[in-house]
Parts: sequence; structure tokens; C-alpha cells
Amino acid sequence: MEINFKKLTLNIFAVIFLTFSISIQANIKQAVIKDGSQITFLYSTVYLYKDNLLSEIDISQNIDLSGSDSNVRTLRLEPGQYIKVKGLDGREKLFNGSIIVKFKSPEDLQAFSLRNEVVLLNNLPDIGRGVFKIDDIYNFNEKLDQLKSNNPNIERVELNTIDISIRPK
Repeated sequence: MEINFKKLTLNIFAVIFLTFSISIQANIKQAVIKDGSQITFLYSTVYLYKDNLLSEIDISQNIDLSGSDSNVRTLRLEPGQYIKVKGLDGREKLFNGSIIVKFKSPEDLQAFSLRNEVVLLNNLPDIGRGVFKIDDIYNFNEKLDQLKSNNPNIERVELNTIDISIRPK
């Protein structure tokens, strides 16, 4: 019985390479959708951002206490209103409650927004994305989990933020 060592070596190399490639692809797909727990939401202040000027506004107009249970509250941001968020890099950015969703294949964004109780702000079909507004910022993580679990067509979700450290000259 003769063993062809060149073929055996090539076959072993191919199996190891394919296994490694599949493992990398699986890790990439898991890491693509952002985890809301890695984001720090700074709820204490709501800001108005207009013409590159940032000013604090009274937060009480944005918080609703629902029903008789004072522990149930919602934070809704109007156009031009933002809260600050911090990512893993520690940099503060402005967040208005909108997310950018990238889809694996074309999606009816109106139906998607109705099905997931988010507001469609912009349809970007050329790049397979839509910009949606989450109504209640306090429940961002729950909404993100809902989107990830109910929609296998989602490739990634990103916060739509403004980096205030970058200003026009």
C-alpha cells in the first residue's frame, strides 16, 4: 500500500484552512451586530444641537411617566434633540435615537418599520440600509434584542451618532 504524502499533506492543509476560514466567518457574523450593553447611555441631560452649537434643555418635557407606576418611564427625543453616549473607545457622541440597519437582501422598509415598531427616517436602497428611529431610548437594549431575534435578514445595526469632537473649520 503506497501513501502519496503530497496529496495527504495538501488535503490536510485544505481541511485546516477551510475549518479556519469557516471559524473566522462565523466570528465576523456574530460581531457585526452591535451589542447595546457595550454602550453607555448618558440619560441625565438632553441636548439641542443646531448649527454646531450644543445646549442643554429641560429633560422633564421628554420623560413620560406612564400610568400609576412611577417606575415606568419613557424617553422620547424630538428632532434636533440628543443624549450623549459612550462606546468602548470612551468617546462621547450625540445620539438622537436613530439606528442604521444594514440588510443582507432587499427589504420592504415600510413593512419592517411597522412590524418592529420603529419609525422609518431614510431609505438608502443603493447601499441596502435604512435609518430608523427608536421611540423610547430607555428601552434601547430591549428593542435591539427584538430586532436581532426577529429579523434574520439584518446584517448589522449601528447607532446613528454625531461625533462632536469633529467640527468644521
